Amino acid sequence: MQMTRNFNKRGLPMVILMILGISPLWGQLMRPVSYQLTGGDSTLQGLIGNGISDMKMTGDTVWLGSGHGLSVTRDGGNSFRSYSRQFSDIGYGGVSGLTVAGDTVWAAFAIDSLVGDENAQTGVGIARSLDGGASWTRLPQPMDTLKWHYIYNDAGTQIIDSTVQVYSTIQVFGQDIPAVDVVTPIKNVTFDLAYDGKWLWAASFAGGLRRSGDLGETWQRVLLPWDNEARLDSGLLVELAPQIAADTVGTRQYTLDPVLHLNHRVFSVIAWDDTVWVGTAGGINVSNDGGRSWRHMNSSSTNMSGNWVVALHRQQRSDGRAVNWASTVTTGGSEVTGLSYHLEDESEYYWYSTLPGFRIHNFASTGAAIYAAGELGLFKSKDGDHFVSFPPIRSADGSTNIFSDAAYSVLARSDGALWVGTGDGLAITYNEGLTWRVEKAQAETKDQELIAYPNPFFPYHSKQLQGEGHLIIQYNVQAGASVSLKVYDWAMSEVVTLLEGATAPLNGSQESYWTGRNSAGHRVANGTYFIQLEQDETVTWTKVMVIN
Repeated sequence: MQMTRNFNKRGLPMVILMILGISPLWGQLMRPVSYQLTGGDSTLQGLIGNGISDMKMTGDTVWLGSGHGLSVTRDGGNSFRSYSRQFSDIGYGGVSGLTVAGDTVWAAFAIDSLVGDENAQTGVGIARSLDGGASWTRLPQPMDTLKWHYIYNDAGTQIIDSTVQVYSTIQVFGQDIPAVDVVTPIKNVTFDLAYDGKWLWAASFAGGLRRSGDLGETWQRVLLPWDNEARLDSGLLVELAPQIAADTVGTRQYTLDPVLHLNHRVFSVIAWDDTVWVGTAGGINVSNDGGRSWRHMNSSSTNMSGNWVVALHRQQRSDGRAVNWASTVTTGGSEVTGLSYHLEDESEYYWYSTLPGFRIHNFASTGAAIYAAGELGLFKSKDGDHFVSFPPIRSADGSTNIFSDAAYSVLARSDGALWVGTGDGLAITYNEGLTWRVEKAQAETKDQELIAYPNPFFPYHSKQLQGEGHLIIQYNVQAGASVSLKVYDWAMSEVVTLLEGATAPLNGSQESYWTGRNSAGHRVANGTYFIQLEQDETVTWTKVMVIN
């Protein structure tokens, strides 16, 4: 007679079951920034990173998430305090999800991991502060417990075999529903967080939808409708009870399974009172009873632009109407990348589609307008159907440009300010983009007068703006000084003159840029190039590697 025993091990860094089987859809996922291990070019004071993927506001306080960590400002962006593993007990990586409620802050973190020859995004947990950032608690990545099933010999003294338990059981309207255990953080990034005053909601790719009633200490798995079902409620489970009871072998249809069901791969969530909206790879799910029952919509059952819903937003308009917005990304067929919106006071879930072909990352709104931050910049609409785009961003004094086509996050404040998070810093305007103030994470100069970044410089990829890459050249000058800036090749032949005898308008740090082209407008060859700064009688050098 063989004996069996069960043991639990939590958080083992291994790929279990079929998580890597999700990779075809995962490979299409477009994230705004890479997740870095540390903020090596940043300091505790000031922005910690320039790739600002999310912003959340509570009162006068604004929290900003980036690929290097978390920043906060309490004075309208005049000063910033930043947090990362390098500076505080907050965890490591970049911010993948963010939500705030008063002095309580939750930030989900992720890193890039190498799995075989694939670069896989990996969730590394959630940082929580209950006191506005004065102290932090690191919470583990929301996932399940790995359960080993050991088989012993007849004497019970030796293990002769072992297996991993594939399913746990969750209770849904009194029925036992199998749920595939997700026990790896790999491809299990938490992309969004929301707090409704009772539940903290986490939207994770492999981990699905989860909620916590104790501020993130423990998590409950939430079953969303199966792909081919338009709803999930007690009536449906009564109807399906015989099929669920018989579904015990092979590919099990009636399970919580992110491999089998696209609607169980979760990317976005918003919540208020007892209402929860969830965006997945299989559409939108709406609950009006705190996540017990659900209505499921997709492009096949409605006129939504697409099924893969990467961002959600609720707009309260000045006329009293509420509008729910969704950003969709096509996965093929008749689906379209673009926006869809629904007016809450309409009796049915009718969706209007707009901005076809535009990839939108995030939303903000006022009573009069909706703002959409996307891969091709920032857009604004007053009626939801006609959008205008903002021109490239440059600071009012002309000293700083935003070298990024993409806008990844946007925030509309009650004081009339519009904040835009880009791949190259934060921009703030009080006049709808006529003038801008630009804030950037400053590269560590180590007392150097001249630096150039990113280094190496990839002209086809670095700081892309209107089809050109940009090398940022940062230097310190005195107001009124005569400034010349030139680029030389390895043979010390002049490649291009960027500035010639220009008068510095301001004291302090200034920036110029180089697109990797010579004076004839042609791209330079791979190699090492030298940048010369001449300020009055003082000459300073730095070098950069160019890789096309």
